[in-house]
Amino acid sequence: MSSFREGYEQGKFIGNIFTLGFRIAWFFARIVWWLSIFLIASIVAGVAALAKRGQSASDVSEGFGKYSDDRSQWQDQKTGQWYPVRRGTLETCEVEAIMGGFHWRRMALSRLVKRGAISHFTFAAVRDEAPGAASETVASSEFLNEARHNITLDHLDPARAAEDIYGLGDNRAEAESALAHLDWLLTNRGWTWNGTVNSHWYARIYERPAILWGEPVVTGSVPAGEG
Repeated sequence: MSSFREGYEQGKFIGNIFTLGFRIAWFFARIVWWLSIFLIASIVAGVAALAKRGQSASDVSEGFGKYSDDRSQWQDQKTGQWYPVRRGTLETCEVEAIMGGFHWRRMALSRLVKRGAISHFTFAAVRDEAPGAASETVASSEFLNEARHNITLDHLDPARAAEDIYGLGDNRAEAESALAHLDWLLTNRGWTWNGTVNSHWYARIYERPAILWGEPVVTGSVPAGEG
C-alpha cells in the first residue's frame, strides 16, 4: 500500500511538472506569436507608407463651401464657383456603420495583454438613390473598436455612458470622435443633421437642398454682396 501511495505521489509530481512546463511554453509561444504579428504588421505599414510618398494626399475639404445669404446658391470653397440650389428638392443621406478588417498592430498589443481584437470601423454617410441605383458615400470617418463578447456599437451610445459597467470609455470616445468628424465634413458640404433613422444612436439623417452642379452660375448672376 505504501509503494502504491509513493508511486501515486511521484506520478502526480511528474504530471504537475509537465503541466507547468506546458503552461510556461504556451505563455512564451503566445508572446512570440503576437510580437511577430506586431513586427510583420509594422513592416507592412512602413512599406505602404513609403509607397505612398510623393502621392497627393486626399483633400478632406473637397466639396466644402457655403450658401448665399438667401440660400438660393452654393459657392464652392476651392474654386469660388457658384451653383444654383433647388430648395424644393431635398437630398438625404443616412449614417451607417461598416465593419472592416483587423488593425493588426493594435490587435497584437491588445492580445498580448489578453484584451479583445481591434477592428476598423467606418461611419459612412450614404446618399439615397433611385431604386436599383448604386448607393453613394458622400463622406466617411474611420475609427478603431475593441471587440467584446455580446457588445455592439449600440453599447457605445453616449446616453448610456452613466450606466456603463463594461469599461467602454475608450471605445466610446473613438466612436464619438469619428461621428463628430463626419458631422464636420457634412456640415461644411451643406448638409444639416435632421434626427436619426432608427434605434441606432449613430444612424443620423442629414438633408440638404439639391445643388445643381451641372448648371454653374455665370458671373453676372452671383448674389449681391457675395462676389
